[in-house]
Amino acid sequence: MADICIQENSTGAMGDIAFKLLPIILLQPEYRTAKKMCRPSIDEAKKSFIDWIPASTDVTEYLRHTELERSHPFILQLGPARTFAVVHGQALEQGTLLTAVDVCFKAFHCFDINFPKQCAPVWEFLQHAVYGIVNGKPAAGARVLQSFIFN
Repeated sequence: MADICIQENSTGAMGDIAFKLLPIILLQPEYRTAKKMCRPSIDEAKKSFIDWIPASTDVTEYLRHTELERSHPFILQLGPARTFAVVHGQALEQGTLLTAVDVCFKAFHCFDINFPKQCAPVWEFLQHAVYGIVNGKPAAGARVLQSFIFN
């Protein structure tokens, strides 16, 4: 887990770890593309939810490079200290990982954007378990985790 960067005694460190583990805990279901069935890797799921890049990375150049392949909101962590919610190619700096997740979740709903298939179970879990928005049935893994936590 080399990409989990935590400063000793930082507030919210346990919550940050929990967010980063969600794509690993919630198994990603197979989905159909134009020609075949695909199952995203754990790395794809993690990057689709929270993309961690080294602190020395030029954010503007990084966003320009990834703009075409990512049309959905996602969280960008620049090293251990800076966190952004990326919406429509714009990096909105947030004070904590929690606020970045909140901004991205609200962007999905405000702009009526479907959750990306690579990390849909993570967003569905947050939608049902945290925000209390029940529309449709969440992925099986999301239901199991919600049941485990709240029962």
